[in-house]
Amino acid sequence: MSDIDHHVGISPLAQLKFGLVSSIVLDPMHLIYLGATRKLLFIWIKGKIPHRLPSRLVAELSTRNSDLAKYSPSEFVRKPRSFRYLDHFKSTEYRQFLLYTGPVILYGILPTEKFDHFILLHVACRILCTNNVPDEYLVLAQQLLVKFVEEGKKIYGKEFLVYNIHSLVHVVDDVRRYGALDSYSAWPFENRMQFFKKLLRGKQDPLAQVVRRILEMNVSGILHCAKTSTDNSDNFKVYMAKGDLRAVYKDHLVSSLHGDNCFLTIDGKIIKVRKILADRTSKVGLEKMCLEANVLQTSEFKQYPVCSSKLQVFSCSKDIVKLIKISFRELKQKFILLPFSETVDICFPLFQSIF
Repeated sequence: MSDIDHHVGISPLAQLKFGLVSSIVLDPMHLIYLGATRKLLFIWIKGKIPHRLPSRLVAELSTRNSDLAKYSPSEFVRKPRSFRYLDHFKSTEYRQFLLYTGPVILYGILPTEKFDHFILLHVACRILCTNNVPDEYLVLAQQLLVKFVEEGKKIYGKEFLVYNIHSLVHVVDDVRRYGALDSYSAWPFENRMQFFKKLLRGKQDPLAQVVRRILEMNVSGILHCAKTSTDNSDNFKVYMAKGDLRAVYKDHLVSSLHGDNCFLTIDGKIIKVRKILADRTSKVGLEKMCLEANVLQTSEFKQYPVCSSKLQVFSCSKDIVKLIKISFRELKQKFILLPFSETVDICFPLFQSIF
């Protein structure tokens, strides 16, 4: 801190003995989703010619995105909607677009060069959102992000290289130190913001007000009221809804409906649930239930710059391979299955959904 052009003194933070660069992370929510992803969508939909898509194609994009709402898993708080609401999109919607729906709805609408450029960011972020990813994958993600930044300048011009775009090349360093993107994002703090806002009684000294309210809650015991769980040992329950038997297994909904019917099994099959079967003469429980499901025929998603199967992303034929019955204990991870063409679906693993 001795550069006279930038510093007038030593910051008190420098005395805390932690890395002022390495220990302050680049928040994925603002950098990647509200930053890079939002920027791309605004270029295509609201930007300047020649990068703005014709209104006809924007309308087609909106229709495709809205149509995917019925394929959205119950884990997604917000369903895909028309891009006429783009100004009001939340960070979770940009995340959903980048990690899941983007490749499906953009294919055939974006020019190939721009689609391939978007896929670089998509694949890199899917790698970085995966827990305990091998270092070789992090190296690959770094290469993809560097290429994304370099190609972005060629495609969209030097004005594309704003701070959020440039900073993407440093994200992998944070993932190496702190884990997958979702493990250190700002979402938990944003979600808690309303709690703190309700503690304020005026505009003066907001931090002091929050501290006083929390101290008062500690004294009264309000903050120590723990939520008790009534789940059984298998974290499993079944119920009937709209004539369809559904199950909640380890906090994830399992049903025959779109969005909640695609899973990876422990032996590596991708299945699509047709129905949940129960022995009506016995007490309903995990051991008394099974799934009737179609096994999907999978292949590589060829639009990826790497083998998609390494990231557990597959192109799935709509032709039925075979019908099987399996137990809930054979489920390994929940997937999202999205229509890609008349004959092919694309499936992506849901992050944080391993049983």
